[in-house]
Amino acid sequence: MNSTSKAAPMNKYEAMQLVRLVAASAALTTKKTNATNNKRKEEAWRTITAEFNAKTSGIPRSSSQLRLKWENLKKNARKRSARIRSGLKTGGGKVYFPPDEVLDKVTSLLRSIQHTTPQHSIKRIERLEEEKCKARILRDNALADYLNAKKRKIDQENVEKEIVLAKLKVELENAKLENLKLRRDLNLSE
Repeated sequence: MNSTSKAAPMNKYEAMQLVRLVAASAALTTKKTNATNNKRKEEAWRTITAEFNAKTSGIPRSSSQLRLKWENLKKNARKRSARIRSGLKTGGGKVYFPPDEVLDKVTSLLRSIQHTTPQHSIKRIERLEEEKCKARILRDNALADYLNAKKRKIDQENVEKEIVLAKLKVELENAKLENLKLRRDLNLSE
């Protein structure tokens, strides 16, 4: 088959076979993309292509065709899931989505891949959580320092106000004494 011709569309049985073969391949269900895993994925696609062509009696498919079909299945499964979710959120009546065994299987597989967290990711998450805790502690310490400085300032202001109040009381007493002296002097001069 030359590169310009288009292959016949894959039927449901062939699509399901592809999904089963991809699900069985540990190399393809990992999200790691380093050189070693990329080589494993290439080898897995070659193996899947050989198994797929052996199990199906239709047109032989190339590795790139199967890969493209898998990417399209993932894209369509995500779109379908999004439409189902948005249909459930609207509340405008029941929306019917006809069952699609292939896309349901792909959705299920994508969810299982998404929820399996590799060990290095767990360590990274733990490291991020630890950094968040340290940042919270630093923030809390800075806040405590700020509040303590603010309290010291308020205490200092209160002491200064008490001094001013005491001075005013002394001035008031002095004014009363002065007033008494003036009255007495007025009474003596009369």
